[in-house]
Amino acid sequence: MNWFAAFYLYIFPLLLAAVVWCWILISDWQERRRGRPNSHIEE
Repeated sequence: MNWFAAFYLYIFPLLLAAVVWCWILISDWQERRRGRPNSHIEE
């Protein structure tokens, strides 16, 4: 396996996880901005 394949095997899942995480944060922020009560744990 060359470094290019290893790069994509490691970076692609991390990038996908980061996109999903940001999507969850943004949707949670939009719900909070609307003033809708949510069941998420407030930090």
